[in-house]
Amino acid sequence: MTVAACRNTIDVPGTLPSFGRILFLGNSITLHPPNSSIGWGGNWGMAASAASSDYAHVLTARIPGATLDERNISTLETDPAHFDVRSIDSSLALAPDLVVVELGDNATDVAGFRSAYAALISHLVGLHAATIVCMSTWWSSPSIDRAIQDACLTNQLLYADIGRLYSNPSNRASGERFVADPGVGIHPGDAGMRSIADVLATLLTRSARVSP
Repeated sequence: MTVAACRNTIDVPGTLPSFGRILFLGNSITLHPPNSSIGWGGNWGMAASAASSDYAHVLTARIPGATLDERNISTLETDPAHFDVRSIDSSLALAPDLVVVELGDNATDVAGFRSAYAALISHLVGLHAATIVCMSTWWSSPSIDRAIQDACLTNQLLYADIGRLYSNPSNRASGERFVADPGVGIHPGDAGMRSIADVLATLLTRSARVSP
């Protein structure tokens, strides 16, 4: 498990800070609607067994009083040239004080993704004062992860590396139960979702200890 903060990293535990509203922006790992063609019936993070078990809900449950908003913006990965950053403004209008960005796994156009991702981060930084966490890819794509890290570093944000979690088969849905569709099966199962939430919680805890 690797945790990094672009603005600071220490190994001293602390207290998980309080947040009132958390906005999760991501791909299918964050939110995927039902799709019978692949045997997926949930409307939460693929492939958790229940909404309460996806990483967004697990993390939010650890912060008393926090509420969450999940948005699938995978178009930024698959069609970066046509992704409109203003499409998330309705969620930003709810004034989240923590924003978690989980993207990159479906990107094939590295240059296009880099540009669109940087624009998204700039939009988040420019329009709303919040703690922002940029997550690495789940399937560990070095070129995409570099694009994410560069945007994170440029804006002095927090970076969470979850790529090493996938190498442990027990973190995949197929490692804890039968999953008919292999594409669903390689998504994080309940254990993987908890591991992602652990990475985020540790990062936020450490960040709270080093913040002025």
